[in-house]
Amino acid sequence: MLVQLLSPANEDNPTSPVTFSWEAISGAVEYQLQVASDFEFINIVYSVKLAGTSISLEFLDDSTYYWRVRYR
Repeated sequence: MLVQLLSPANEDNPTSPVTFSWEAISGAVEYQLQVASDFEFINIVYSVKLAGTSISLEFLDDSTYYWRVRYR
């Protein structure tokens, strides 16, 4: 099952701080948010494990970032 990403939406250009949010998965113990500067997630600039379904992060530049969430 894939995690449904809620915000920010694709192609969105939010101002900092950026709030990342996703739908909860029944039975999930934790979520891992990863933010990368490339589509392939080779250059991960932020990674964190959370119990909840949202987090706000500060970005110091206007670069394009990609994000994904995994659960376990």
